[in-house]
Formats: sequence, C-alpha cells, structure tokens
Amino acid sequence: MRVTTLTKLALLSIPAMACVVPIDIEVEPVPPNYPPMFRPELVQPSFQREVEYDPELNEGRLTFQVTGVTDVDAVDRLYWRFFVNYDPTFSFAIAGAGSTTGRPQTTGGVNVTYPLDPCVDLSGSKTRDLHRLEVVIADRPFLDDTAASGARNQDLPTDAGQIRVVWFIRVDLDRCGESL
Repeated sequence: MRVTTLTKLALLSIPAMACVVPIDIEVEPVPPNYPPMFRPELVQPSFQREVEYDPELNEGRLTFQVTGVTDVDAVDRLYWRFFVNYDPTFSFAIAGAGSTTGRPQTTGGVNVTYPLDPCVDLSGSKTRDLHRLEVVIADRPFLDDTAASGARNQDLPTDAGQIRVVWFIRVDLDRCGESL
C-alpha cells in the first residue's frame, strides 16, 4: 500500500488538532446609560395640576421651567425640545430647543426654560380650551426627523436616556381679544 506525502501529513496533524484549546474572549460589559433626572418640586409651574391662564387678568408670558436637571453619567450632555399641542400627524413642530450640540452638565444641574404667551403662541391651535406643553430631555442628540417611529421630531437613539415633563394649560383663546 502506497501512502502519499499528503496522507502522512494528515495523519500526523490529528494529534495536533486535539491539543488546540480555544481561548475565552473576554467581553467588557457595556455600562448602563442612566436617564437624566429632575426633582419634581423644582418644576415651575407644577406639572401636577392644570395651569390656568385668564387673558383678561394675566398679561404676557408664562415661564415653564425644569430646574436642576442632572444625569448620573457625568460626561453626558443634555438635549431638549419643547412641543406645544404635539401630534405626530398634524402638529409636530419644535416650539423651542436647546443647543443642537447639547449642554454640558454644571454644578446644580441644567435649567430648561420655555416662555409661552398663550394668546400668541397658542392662537393657531385647533384646541380652544386645554393645551399641552411637553418637554423631552435626553442625554443623546435627537435623530434627524425620519418619522420612523411615528414620533416626528422626538426620535432618539435606542440607547438614549430620556425624561418628559408635560404641563396642561387651560386658556380660553376666544377671550384673548386684540392680541390674536
């Protein structure tokens, strides 16, 4: 029986294959991304009740503010957008926003503020009585508006931590008079 050189090499390599031990690949765990935080008592006006605005008694703007927003992840920058009467189909415009490059955290946190003049800023609304102001605060930049999730102008990366604060504002726009 004739054994070829190739067959000899194959027979000699069988014991060598038995000695190959796979090396465990150590995968570093990805640290969790914690969402931004705020203290409810530092939200002005309180989001736990309706904000009433009487055009004949009140003049000018209302200021909505979330004070002292922080993030456990100290290197995270904070991004935010305000929406008035948000509806992803008809009313999805960004009413106000922070810097597109985000804002670094500071001692005491970041203050997120939006001034609203109900008689002017809500005048084009289909709703005439109860209005909704929402702020979305995230630790990742908002995505370009693709409307892939249906949340137009509110899309965020899947790893983004986020919080939302919603105020309900009651105002009879028909009583705004000359300011409309």
